[in-house]
Amino acid sequence: MYEKVNCKLPLGQVLADGWLKVQLETQAKGLTGNIDAIWDDLGPNSGWLGGTGENWERGPYYCDGLVPLAFLLKDEELLEKVEKWIGWTLKSKTPDGFFGPQNNRDWWPRMVMLKALIQYYEAKPNPEILLLMKDYFTYQLHHIDEKPLTDWGKYRASENIDAVLWLYEKTGEPNLLSLADKLFKQSFNWSDFFRNFPYKKPIGYYMDWQKVQNANLPVNERSIAFPDYMKSHVVNVAMAVKYPALVMRFYGDQGQKDILKKGLEDLYKYHGVANGMFIGDEHLNGNSPSNGTELCAVVELMFSLQKVLEVINDVFFADLLEKVAYNALPATIDRKRQGKDKGTVLLSKKDTGKDTGTVLLSKRHRDGSLV
Repeated sequence: MYEKVNCKLPLGQVLADGWLKVQLETQAKGLTGNIDAIWDDLGPNSGWLGGTGENWERGPYYCDGLVPLAFLLKDEELLEKVEKWIGWTLKSKTPDGFFGPQNNRDWWPRMVMLKALIQYYEAKPNPEILLLMKDYFTYQLHHIDEKPLTDWGKYRASENIDAVLWLYEKTGEPNLLSLADKLFKQSFNWSDFFRNFPYKKPIGYYMDWQKVQNANLPVNERSIAFPDYMKSHVVNVAMAVKYPALVMRFYGDQGQKDILKKGLEDLYKYHGVANGMFIGDEHLNGNSPSNGTELCAVVELMFSLQKVLEVINDVFFADLLEKVAYNALPATIDRKRQGKDKGTVLLSKKDTGKDTGTVLLSKRHRDGSLV
């Protein structure tokens, strides 16, 4: 396996100060610190806390943000919330190695929770996490052929692969490499996607949205009937940016760097805007600045670029990460961190017939309606 050229410092080794600390404290006082009190899906009845409520991806996604925020601030109240979520997850492991809500067997939400567990381990090493991951990946290796990746898991398998390779670094167990190989072979091949970028126009030119709506199919059937649906989903594409780097690391294919660069050049040529993002609301939609990009895509692109930099030592990816972090991300959340915007749009500001600059506008009421 190809060695990393850069390694991320474990969570908690670098703490925020000044302006950045204020931003994190604002986030703690806003949605992250209080959303469990106002949204039932993340409240005590969550399936990821042993309840009968939402049992898919919302609990894991919440932990993916809650865990680093709590440890970066050393906030006792947030750390208590973290222990509740992570503690239940560890106790949920069954003798066969499976974990999480037993009434939802989807691979996908567990990929997100694995990321939260990794961050927790970095900040507070707990051997139970390594044991859970080891047993779960053994379970997955034995069941992935009879229950292969589908829909979200198939198109976001890079998250699963990254967690497997992380554990391999810790344990060196060869069966993890066998699992990673199976996951690559079952995943959608994003390297082929970036090598021959298919969408040079908004996705509406390739997929009839009226037919998609009228079909009213569940997502697993929809992704088969309308293959462009998953391939053009902006969050899937943002997550996929790490895929060629993972291929390069696992198989040693040095050509993946050029594939990724060409793919990003095409992606931004046909769908990119000035804030460093590509348009997707929720699917790739051209490069008109009056179309939007959602918050999920912004943060997932940032994480993908971080993973790329672990394998490819090229300042191009670091510059893009910085551009997105300081331009696209701030426009997706309100200043008090009490509400998020589903999408952001770039609008040219015109006064006397001349462009005097660009302004980022994106505001929603907390009930989701646009202002």
